[in-house]
Amino acid sequence: MKTNKRRLEDDCTVSPSASKVRRTTRASDANETLAQLPQPSSHPVSAERFKFKVRIHSRQKAEALDPKLFTALAEENPLDHVSPTGSAEFKDSQDNGFDDDYPTVADDPQYQPMPGNDAVEPLDVGYLRDDLAEYDEFTGMPWLEAIDVVATRARSVIDAEPSTSRVGFCGAKLIRRSKFRSSFHYQMCKPFDESTLMAFDLFDQHGRLKETYKLHECLKGSGVWQEQLDEHEILLIEDVTVDKQYRRRGLGTAMVRTLFEVARRKTKGANFVAVVWPHSSKDPHFQDLLKTILWTSGGLFRAKVLDQCDPAATPWARSLGFRRIGSSMWFGLPCIAGNITAVLPIEDDRDPQVLDRVENILPTLVTSARSDKQFLAAVRKHYRHVEANDLQWLATDHEKNTLLHLASLQFFPKSLAWIMKQSCSDPLLKMRNSSWFEPLEALLQKLEIMRTRAVVGDSVVFKANAFRGHTLNQARCIALLKNVEIDSEEDLEQFRYGCTCNKCSYGYISPRMRFSLFIAASMESSRLEDLLELSGSDFLMECDWGLFHLPKYSRKYLERYEVMRKGLVAVYRRFEECLIDREEPTKRTIKVYMEFDAEEQPHLVYTFFRNKANIAGVASTVLELASWSDEIRGDGSIQELREDVGTEHDPTCRNDHEFVLVARKCGYAGIVKWLSIGTLANISLPLA
Repeated sequence: MKTNKRRLEDDCTVSPSASKVRRTTRASDANETLAQLPQPSSHPVSAERFKFKVRIHSRQKAEALDPKLFTALAEENPLDHVSPTGSAEFKDSQDNGFDDDYPTVADDPQYQPMPGNDAVEPLDVGYLRDDLAEYDEFTGMPWLEAIDVVATRARSVIDAEPSTSRVGFCGAKLIRRSKFRSSFHYQMCKPFDESTLMAFDLFDQHGRLKETYKLHECLKGSGVWQEQLDEHEILLIEDVTVDKQYRRRGLGTAMVRTLFEVARRKTKGANFVAVVWPHSSKDPHFQDLLKTILWTSGGLFRAKVLDQCDPAATPWARSLGFRRIGSSMWFGLPCIAGNITAVLPIEDDRDPQVLDRVENILPTLVTSARSDKQFLAAVRKHYRHVEANDLQWLATDHEKNTLLHLASLQFFPKSLAWIMKQSCSDPLLKMRNSSWFEPLEALLQKLEIMRTRAVVGDSVVFKANAFRGHTLNQARCIALLKNVEIDSEEDLEQFRYGCTCNKCSYGYISPRMRFSLFIAASMESSRLEDLLELSGSDFLMECDWGLFHLPKYSRKYLERYEVMRKGLVAVYRRFEECLIDREEPTKRTIKVYMEFDAEEQPHLVYTFFRNKANIAGVASTVLELASWSDEIRGDGSIQELREDVGTEHDPTCRNDHEFVLVARKCGYAGIVKWLSIGTLANISLPLA
């Protein structure tokens, strides 16, 4: 699939499609008068010589998502400011005929000075015509807005055609990630362009900067990027092009600054983070990057562009204040409360280390093995006469993968166990491949990618919420690399669900998840207990949505019998006790706790189970309530409760927000469709 990438320096053309609105326009050939212009370096940008037009591709998205202006106009009669047609008035662009698809808005207070808003500097802003906007390629993505800045020369009387005045273009996307954090990777698959690469390379499944770029010894780079990239909207600058005759006059910088000014006014509190990949030739590398970032992992394949630094584009990006994000190819610049400031001095910004040439190469007999048995036989055969201290044990493939890397990345536990018994295992455990991962890090990185997407033929298929645990062989490989002794398959459970805090109950219920579920069960049981004094019909009316997941026959008995209503409250209490005791809140466990309760209230428990009141319905309600208060999937109110009770310092974990995994593991599959709304389908990204 062609990606329509554009160069950072040279102007280019994107072929229009019948179903997509063209985002760029071909710059015309310079006419004869351009040869008479002075040298570029002698003329800085001047408002009299150049104009900047901002083109926004969706007025509907802007009206729905942009922050509202609170000005003196709000106190006046709004009808005084409505045009006769009921919509905004438009004026012709100063280049009439050049931008007819983006008529300039004449009365938008967000971009033009108006009473009560005099501090706003005027911007020439045009929205794509409504009849064309519905065919824009990003129409179905309400969280993404395409924004362009076009630089033109002031009209000269000797210009024969209006199109000759265009001299520069800057294309960007404003990504409002706060609107879709719970399905960040799934949604970011849809554009299938540079924004897709950025999402999967920099951010985790919830739109936060990956831990590897924050903490990893090699990949964190300067280490300055931490929480700055976790919040606020993302302004991805994809293209900056200037005609050759007008370069080195500051036009590119002026267009980016104009773009920043627009982003300030379109984001809440003027908070956003600008991100750019400064490279002048992106097309040839797109497929390689797609394979590296979305497909393979752990270092089995590495795109050459990751080790390159554009000698012109990179210094230019740094001159604007952009700084490298970790050791990635991306550069960032935060804007907080309208203030754009580089995160560190330019002289302290690090570039990735250059990889040394691989000279000690593993034989093809070893690297070509495709089964555990074949790999182990090849390694034994090759090393049977090699001394224990021989450097051949430290040989690698072309991606610097050692014997341990290859065995772990291909999930060969028998081979891995044999290598770990050799005297060379200690240095092998600390060696890094071309992606700067040690064997254990590479394995965990690959498993994380496999958890969210899979390779089917020549496509990467994103499967949301389908994870049911790593295989036993994969878990054995993790245990071997961690030097943990395994006596039975039950001992492997702690390694099967991606726990990163080492404190997950049964390997998947993290401390933060347990607290969220406990609070949801506790608050609901207290609420229902307060309603026990009501009549049956009033009880059902007050509960309403709280009984949604219970079967209809249970509701009938709840209305008729008080003992059933007390039994319902008892189930919530037993759910709480399971979590307090760090037990799995499964049907079986809750029934065991209910049997203990039967000694004191036998009639209550007997009646509850005789009428088949649904434990799964109670558990489903708890899971849904917990997800509603979650920081990622809900309104974030659980964080305030953590601070109130002093648990905000509990270790974070990969499984903190995995409600679907908990539901499946505990046997409540019926709630999954309610916990994964909007991420049920698969998305295929074709790989050439």
